[in-house]
Amino acid sequence: MFVKKIVAVAALGCALLASQAFAYETGEYSKEALRRGDDKPVVVKDYPVVAIEDVVASPQLYTEKPIAVQGPIRYFVTRNMYEMQADNGTRLRADFGKYSRRLLFRTPFTAIGVMQKDEQGDFLKVEKVIWRDVNPYQEYFDAQNKSRPLAPEGNKKVVNDRDPAYFHDPIVSDNKRFLQNNPKGLSYADLASYQTIEGKAFADGNLEVGTKVALMGRNIATIKGDWMKFWDKNMTPVTLKMNNTYCPLGQRGTFFGTVQEENGVKYVSVDCFESIENWPQPPIAGAN
Repeated sequence: MFVKKIVAVAALGCALLASQAFAYETGEYSKEALRRGDDKPVVVKDYPVVAIEDVVASPQLYTEKPIAVQGPIRYFVTRNMYEMQADNGTRLRADFGKYSRRLLFRTPFTAIGVMQKDEQGDFLKVEKVIWRDVNPYQEYFDAQNKSRPLAPEGNKKVVNDRDPAYFHDPIVSDNKRFLQNNPKGLSYADLASYQTIEGKAFADGNLEVGTKVALMGRNIATIKGDWMKFWDKNMTPVTLKMNNTYCPLGQRGTFFGTVQEENGVKYVSVDCFESIENWPQPPIAGAN
């Protein structure tokens, strides 16, 4: 118990010493002030406030009695020497002593001190600093309190930019074991006659109209209506006319179709779709 009392007294003494070791004051914010976005102003007592440009213009007037100079740090010079700068660009060197490296760049503060001279010229010898920390909530509350124009009721509308394929009716498969859309009722003997190709063979434009092809890959987007954009494994694009067959976006599979041409542009008219890619061998014997 005796040891605990000693520790408690020592901690209290250290706290009192720490509170007296640094002669600076910081502004405080109430919850109400933070809610309004207000800063508590720095109050300077017993010291005349002199503008930086006036101090630089007549430094000899301020060598005896301390004055208060307000402004943020703008430049580091050397050791404890920094430069304060007025709004018009006038710079004042200031030796902050023990307060150096305690102030953040551009933090508003008031420096109390007298003017002195060294090899580089006149400077403010800082004896005390009063500052307030920047209110971190200022920008937030300014944005919250800013009035926003309301959109007229008549202009409100819901914009949906999702691919139309997302809203397709539930899939009805023509095969019990995997997804298949086979509106023409083609058998595996019929599908075996379709030539397996890659997208590049179609993109080269050498396939004649009427050629039956089998493309392995996936649909990636709806172009318009029944027209979709297809990618093979090399991401070579092919235009498909689905003919009421359906493949979920991104679903890999085999697209059986016939090369057709419209307005000078070739496309593949889909006859059957299956969600498997191991053609030309039938995936499951006797599935149809």
